[in-house]
Amino acid sequence: MISISKSTSDPNISVYKHNRWKGLDGKKTTLANRDLQKAIAYYGDPTKFKNNQKLTDEKSIKYEAYSHKDTKEVLKEVFHSKCAYCESYIAHIEPGDVEHFRPKAKVVTDQGNSLIPGYYWLGASWNNLLLSCINCNRPNRLLINSTTDEVLMGKANFFPISDESKRLRNHNQDIALENPFVQLINPCSDDPEQHLDFLPNGEVKALDEKGEKSIAIYGLYRADLVLRRKKTAEGLSRTLEFLVMEIKDIQEKQAHGMPIDLSLDKLAMHLESLKKALEEKAEYLAIKKALIAQFIASNPISNNKLVDLGVDLTDLL
Repeated sequence: MISISKSTSDPNISVYKHNRWKGLDGKKTTLANRDLQKAIAYYGDPTKFKNNQKLTDEKSIKYEAYSHKDTKEVLKEVFHSKCAYCESYIAHIEPGDVEHFRPKAKVVTDQGNSLIPGYYWLGASWNNLLLSCINCNRPNRLLINSTTDEVLMGKANFFPISDESKRLRNHNQDIALENPFVQLINPCSDDPEQHLDFLPNGEVKALDEKGEKSIAIYGLYRADLVLRRKKTAEGLSRTLEFLVMEIKDIQEKQAHGMPIDLSLDKLAMHLESLKKALEEKAEYLAIKKALIAQFIASNPISNNKLVDLGVDLTDLL
């Protein structure tokens, strides 16, 4: 998981910007605002919901803004068609889910209690939407890495906070008041590096409780994902080894007054491969950046030589 630069302003698409839809008051409004109106009218009615119980047989409302094709296309652009949580590229194997960071209809607490309704007023909120793969978003029983154990993982309606008395339950409250107590990483507002440490073997280690809960709920320790990160790390490690070999070759040739043009060409080729691996659209950037940071720390001579040649690997982090 990496930090994602996602604007807090609504995207410039009709869903959020154009008054094309008829609101509950009969006036034209945006689709997102109409969803909000419907959500408040339905979920905010105490005759329909009380004490975490649904008191009506009336069919639940349908949110339309978040599932609109334009909304999903913008999210794909923001997340480069990768899962916000595990960084797997999803566009070529599955459509991906438009994920609500705060669940809209129901919330499951850390204690397993169900709170009904959920954050209904955020069902169409741009700041509550991410792109997620099915395994991170939907409940599944999957293998834990290095074991034969299958456990339930996938975010679904889970949304733990450290103090239930601080949880917000209606649209009249300021969501910012709850943020300090949230125990899941939101890559659009948190720095995952403060909570997660990605290891060369593909595994991920929690640095605090927020990281621990994020690993468990998003399923960041599922076996297939760890294996894919491991293979990615192995490929990058080979590229870094080639860099060291070429740098040593350049140093030796310079020491003996030999031409280094061919070696510089090989070095440039490996650097280009490295840059491509670290493009924003590439998978598993968190583990790649962790490896490069480790390389810089453990190979100061090679790194200093790269700097002398005009290449600073810290620019890739």
